[in-house]
Amino acid sequence: LKITPSVATDFIQIHSAAKVTGVEIIDMNGRSILKANNATTVNVSTLAKGVYFVTASNAKGEKEVAKFIKK
Repeated sequence: LKITPSVATDFIQIHSAAKVTGVEIIDMNGRSILKANNATTVNVSTLAKGVYFVTASNAKGEKEVAKFIKK
């Protein structure tokens, strides 16, 4: 799983070898902040500055995790 840009202000792009069916953004305290279905572009402009984890799920139920910084 790859997130671009790794330091974001407005949007992130999610790149995965498998088709992404679900996305969840989690803060450093483990709280779920945002969820989206079938999204490869996510608007993060409303998030507070900090470090977040993105969990991407695919149709097989597999999950991948990556990190990005909200500036």
